[in-house]
Amino acid sequence: MENVKRDHRQASTWQSAKEEDPPELDVEKYGWIKDDVNGFLAPTTITETVNLAPDSVLKLIRCGCQSGAPCN
Repeated sequence: MENVKRDHRQASTWQSAKEEDPPELDVEKYGWIKDDVNGFLAPTTITETVNLAPDSVLKLIRCGCQSGAPCN
């Protein structure tokens, strides 16, 4: 969803590139976080409470290394 928001904003910017007065789009509503102190935009990420995949899939994907300090 966050990627779609960022892509939508970028497409809107391109479509209005030749307009004399393009619309102002609030980047924070389109998948970005403003860092005014350092002067850059950071992409919004998925919160830690949201699973990236169902638990059954996550159990299938794991490291199989046998080292003294195996990966998680």
